[in-house]
Amino acid sequence: MKRLAFSAIAGIAVVAALAPGALAGGGTGDCSTHYGYKCPKPPVAVALTASKTATPSFKRTYKWKVAKSVDPAKRTVADGAAASFSYSVVVSHDSGADSDWKVTGTISVTNTNDGAVKGVDIVDAVIDLRAHCSITGGTNATIPANSTKSFAYTCTYSGAPFTMHEWNVALVKWCDQKLSDGSMLDGGFAVAKAPVDWTSPTLVDGSVAVSDSLAGSLGTVSAGDPSPKTITYSRSFTDPGGTCTTHDNTATITASTSGTTASDSKTVQVCVGKNLSVSKTATPAFARSYTWDIGKSVDRTTAAGAGGNATFNYTVVAKQLGFTDSGWQVTGKITVSNPNDWESIDADVSDAVDNGGACTIAGSSHVTLAPSASATLDYTCSYASAPTAAAGTNTATATWNASQASTPAGTASGNASFAFTSPTSRTNATVTVTDTFNGGTTTLGTLTATDAAPFATATYSYSRSVPFPASGCTSYPNTAQIVETGQSASQSVSACGPQGITLAVTCIDRQADGTWDAHFEYTNPNAFAVTVPLGPDNLLIPPNTFNSHVLPTVFQPGTKTNALFVSNIPRDVSLTWSLTVGGVTNSATGMRSSTPLCPR
Repeated sequence: MKRLAFSAIAGIAVVAALAPGALAGGGTGDCSTHYGYKCPKPPVAVALTASKTATPSFKRTYKWKVAKSVDPAKRTVADGAAASFSYSVVVSHDSGADSDWKVTGTISVTNTNDGAVKGVDIVDAVIDLRAHCSITGGTNATIPANSTKSFAYTCTYSGAPFTMHEWNVALVKWCDQKLSDGSMLDGGFAVAKAPVDWTSPTLVDGSVAVSDSLAGSLGTVSAGDPSPKTITYSRSFTDPGGTCTTHDNTATITASTSGTTASDSKTVQVCVGKNLSVSKTATPAFARSYTWDIGKSVDRTTAAGAGGNATFNYTVVAKQLGFTDSGWQVTGKITVSNPNDWESIDADVSDAVDNGGACTIAGSSHVTLAPSASATLDYTCSYASAPTAAAGTNTATATWNASQASTPAGTASGNASFAFTSPTSRTNATVTVTDTFNGGTTTLGTLTATDAAPFATATYSYSRSVPFPASGCTSYPNTAQIVETGQSASQSVSACGPQGITLAVTCIDRQADGTWDAHFEYTNPNAFAVTVPLGPDNLLIPPNTFNSHVLPTVFQPGTKTNALFVSNIPRDVSLTWSLTVGGVTNSATGMRSSTPLCPR
């Protein structure tokens, strides 16, 4: 009821404001003249009627924002693993800004008379000081007989409406006039009204389409949705190992009406840990000492003779007995490399061989590897005894905290094969054989060892000659030696002069005339004939002035009977044969009176 009362008052106010002096239903109004009539009175025309429509419209424009977040912003994972991130896209809007208030519609004027009504003026208003209405064709209009004519109008606002519920009022005004059918129409007005309810705005940018550079379309957010509205999704990345990779991600909203866009971006980083790498070298070394033996023989150890030289024939045999290996060792370098360009890694390094050695690393076995850096360590593997196998494998191992380093594993190894095949140092591989004799040294030759049977051997044959001494024996030591080892073999020989020759009177013969004859023999203990020229070393005493054999000067080995026969020795003369050999003088004396007689 209150609303109707207000509307009636408003309509009256409009009529009063726009059509002063006009009276509802007819009257002279403000039409300047008044028609007169005589009886009978002409028929009275029916007053015009009016109706109207009112369609309010206004825009509600929304402003939107988008914000993007990610948790976490960085992940470190092991090589081959995926890194997962949780993204949130928050879309929000304001409460909307209203504008462009407008009421449109038509005012319909109906004439039920048989004659047209002319000079019709129409005004329209909203009971709101901010509103201004305009009508198309609403001035001095003609309403045809028995018809309804519609007039379009528009009301615009200079600001927001005063209230959410208003009225739109139209006033149709005409003057007194005689119609073409002879009827008389009193001047008057008709009022039409329609409610204006500002409840259904036209939304501008009432929604946004949400898209994401990674996730694609995330749907549509409308003004009717809660603000802010959060859209979540996750994304996983599998990136190359050893480095950090960034992934940019942008969420974009596009307004539904204006096409305006807004965006927000986040960048995540994935750092992928790659295992350390280990490489190494392995150089085997060992020493080989060759063992030797030497032997010496001579065809005889003693030679005797009178005058000339004694010759001795020697044989020296030098031979390799084998060899002895020692000092087995494997050395080299271990290189530990960090393939990651984004992190440092601490590692401990160890080394081992599989054929019996024990390995040590020079200095500290702990290394700190800067990004993309490497460290090189020296190592030595030693053997207390011969390796269990000639060939082996040397393995270096680096260990680290895989969890801290975000690597697939916490160990890495590098191998190198080696074999103890050729010695790196050789002792007595080549030897020199010498012979020392009678104060002089002669090189017999050199001999080079072999590393497998048959081993090296050499036989040296040679002669040495020395003069026989005039008497006695002279010893000649003779030594063959391997110079490098000091090993030697010796033989000693003797050159001997002749031994003394013994003489004897075998028997005598007594002659009738008183003389006697003597028979001498000698014994030569030497194995060779000895020549003693006549002279002081070979003579008869007294001198041989008798009829006798000639004194022998060559004495054959052994005993020689009747070696000397001396006859006609005077009765009273004793006869002596003196022989000096090798400095030894032997003699034999015969006497007629005492020397045994020769058998008859």
